[in-house]
Amino acid sequence: MNINFNILYKYSIPYLMIFIAVYIFNAIIFFTLPKHSLSYISENKQILKYNNYLIYPNFYSKETIKTTQNYSLLSNLILSAVYAKSNGDGWIIVKENNSLTTHVLQKSDKFKNYILTHVFPSYVLFEKHQKQYKLEFKKHNYKNIINEINFLNNNITNNINSIKIKKTLFNTYINNVDKIWQDIIINPIEKNNNINGFVISQIKQNSGLNKIGLKAKDIIKKVNNVELNSYNNAFTLFKNIKNNDYITIEIIRNNKLMELNYEIN
Repeated sequence: MNINFNILYKYSIPYLMIFIAVYIFNAIIFFTLPKHSLSYISENKQILKYNNYLIYPNFYSKETIKTTQNYSLLSNLILSAVYAKSNGDGWIIVKENNSLTTHVLQKSDKFKNYILTHVFPSYVLFEKHQKQYKLEFKKHNYKNIINEINFLNNNITNNINSIKIKKTLFNTYINNVDKIWQDIIINPIEKNNNINGFVISQIKQNSGLNKIGLKAKDIIKKVNNVELNSYNNAFTLFKNIKNNDYITIEIIRNNKLMELNYEIN
């Protein structure tokens, strides 16, 4: 085997030159760089303070806190009607001043945290936090009373066989049940848990119902031949009575049976 050393020498020279160059570069680095490790200056050492900043709530809308004002019963309610029993029970009709919304309340009912505790013919008592509040009918405006009397006289005509009532007056009562209970107080006559008519306990003097012939202590037995033997009959009759042009009321007065006839025109 013949080895050509000239060719081998020719191709090895470049690799030898690279090796010598790398060796010289490493020697320079070795003698130039320091021979010890890095040291830290402890006295100039600073510790950064860590603060936890809560940022994300700022991206949410703030909740509005609503405050509820205390409801003033006496300044916000109007006593419209009272149905009072002799034992202190009963129910009332009240209106709210601002909205004129009507509410029917029975004894012991709660209205805006006020409890209806007593029902009397001319006033009622509410209780809240062991304190009583007296609600009574508004004082009469005499100018309005005179106007009402004139209005009644112009709308009611007494004849021998019947009483004529103008539709305007009739609708005043039909469309405003509060006015009925302002003018009259009636109580059921109960016997063996059955209703046997309604007695007029009180009636407002010179009111529309008084001027058409109804009196205190009258016992209303029938209306248009329908017996008043239940609350359901009474309410159904009232609901449908506006469709009648003639109304007959059968009453007992001083132990005598009587009929009151009305013509609505």
